[in-house]
Amino acid sequence: MEEKKENWCVARRLGRLVVMLAGLAYPVSVQAGSDAFTTYGDIASWGVPVAAGVISMVKEDNDGLLQLGTGFALSMAATYGLKKTVNRTRPDGSDDESFPSGHTARAFAGASYLHYRYGLKYGVPAYILSAAVGASRVDADKHHWTDVIASAVLTNLVALAVTDRFEDSAVEVGLMMGEDEDNTYGVAARLRF
Repeated sequence: MEEKKENWCVARRLGRLVVMLAGLAYPVSVQAGSDAFTTYGDIASWGVPVAAGVISMVKEDNDGLLQLGTGFALSMAATYGLKKTVNRTRPDGSDDESFPSGHTARAFAGASYLHYRYGLKYGVPAYILSAAVGASRVDADKHHWTDVIASAVLTNLVALAVTDRFEDSAVEVGLMMGEDEDNTYGVAARLRF
């Protein structure tokens, strides 16, 4: 019990650190001329993975937090590696780092994790929010649709590879083997929820 409490404290500290680093790494500011949809995309690109981390923390799912962090890090490394390698010009001509979309990759890293870890009940709403992030990037003339789709596919495949299903309400069946003074054997089952 003490070890579980210590792990939970470490997970909470890690979660707080991730949120602080996200805020430092990408401060969201609304500039003159930006519209609400573009601002939504900027905020939600971080909001979806942060929400995924908070959900894992609430569920006291330390393994899940590690899987989310691993998937997020691998997805970002692949995304930014491709940006530097492919050199696709953005639709607005501002630079040559259009492919794939970093905003979309961040959002889908969280959504894909939620789907594979906790099921479609969590995944579908997160996918909808993430798809809107991708649409906001196309609408802002920062990405082509293929940039957005590639990011979604890439991060989904990474999450599929590194995320295990969370079994918070699984039926566990165990066979009692052995002999006591009454020569008893049996099957025991328990439901965790």
